[in-house]
Amino acid sequence: MRYFTTSIWKCLVVLALSPCLLALVGCDSSGSAGRTGAVKGKVTYNAQALPAGCTIVFVHEEKAIPASTAIAADGSYTLLMNGKPEIPVGTYKISVSPPAKDAAAAADPSNPEAYKAVMMGKGPKGQGAAAEGKPPFPQKYLSAETSKLTFTVKEGSNTYDLDMKDGT
Repeated sequence: MRYFTTSIWKCLVVLALSPCLLALVGCDSSGSAGRTGAVKGKVTYNAQALPAGCTIVFVHEEKAIPASTAIAADGSYTLLMNGKPEIPVGTYKISVSPPAKDAAAAADPSNPEAYKAVMMGKGPKGQGAAAEGKPPFPQKYLSAETSKLTFTVKEGSNTYDLDMKDGT
């Protein structure tokens, strides 16, 4: 009986420590397998800059880990993962998102009429399609599956420029 009790305790100790050992052996906190690259470029629509606040998203095809960043007013971007420009090498699927619909955060509560317009979904004047809830570029780019865009990140410096077009 004593042997049986000791064996159970040994099994419980091993089971309790197994997750800790796996965490120490198998994971890199950055999500990369070592080799990384940096990606920068320019995103435009019919050769024109996108509105500030649009986002480009890369998702690793094998690991399903995302890297993303906001696109600057001139269309330029530097891709980030966990706040750093070090992206694991590999092939990525790409999508582009319009500016966040939560314009209420940008509305000035001291101007009651403008704030009310934003809260009612009418948005500030002059935003065009973005104020109507439509992306300022073709909808196919909203999803990596429908955009069919891919890019292979290689070790070192990489450039990926994207000029979105209607119907292509």
